[in-house]
Amino acid sequence: MQQQIYQLVSSNALYSKIILLLFVVMCVAKRSSSFDYFKEKPSFMKTCKLSQPDLTKCSTEAIQKMIKEIIKGVPEFRDVIGSLDPLVLKDIAFKQDGAEAVNIRIGLSTVIVEDISKVQVLESRVQRNDFSFLLKLRMPELRLTGHYKLDGRILLLSLKAEEDVYITTLIKTDLFARDGYTFYNVTKVQNDINIGRLKGDFDNLFGGRNKELERSILTSINENWREFFEVLRPSTTNVVDQIIFDLLHKICLLIPAKYFLEDIPTPKQLHENISSNTL
Repeated sequence: MQQQIYQLVSSNALYSKIILLLFVVMCVAKRSSSFDYFKEKPSFMKTCKLSQPDLTKCSTEAIQKMIKEIIKGVPEFRDVIGSLDPLVLKDIAFKQDGAEAVNIRIGLSTVIVEDISKVQVLESRVQRNDFSFLLKLRMPELRLTGHYKLDGRILLLSLKAEEDVYITTLIKTDLFARDGYTFYNVTKVQNDINIGRLKGDFDNLFGGRNKELERSILTSINENWREFFEVLRPSTTNVVDQIIFDLLHKICLLIPAKYFLEDIPTPKQLHENISSNTL
């Protein structure tokens, strides 16, 4: 009897070890086959040179082409950042405190941003001192829908830019080396947003109890949308900064910097140049 119990325990222990071994092998295989970064230049990348006279023109065309292809759905990007049009965000919090203005707290969930695919890159200027970028973008259309909570009810908010949206984005970067490649490390993003006209719609604002008041408030907001936007500009800019920072940080970790700029220096060369210029 004791021998049978021993054999049963030994058999179960061996079975558990086999299952554990198979699990480890599967995890290692999955990890080894996962995409790390582009070790060869992808076909959608246009490479420029720091030494070329028309660097800004080349960079503008290159960034426009890259954005277009990423939005269309490059698998390697989609696995990391998901879809860009529509762009789905789980939660957005607008927080703003002011000595003169009323404190503002707005929380949105399941936010969907559409028409990003229509973005136009007006200019992409490379900063030759640290290889950061200054982007000027035009968005002829932009729509946003999201849910917000009021008095325990989940309501729908819809915003639509009825005229062009212009965004100027400063992207500050450092360079770092990995596996013999130089990569961009996005350290800071600053946006300046200018909207031609914005129209909003609030679904079921008072639970259907006062449609007239609901229409009156909505009309007032849409007629004075610019004043409302200026009040919310600091918090709106902070939210956009964080969203774009997260996207660019992930994208730049997938693309070696030489696919953007063929003659970009290594981090060591950049540091040596900075040191020699300060002497």
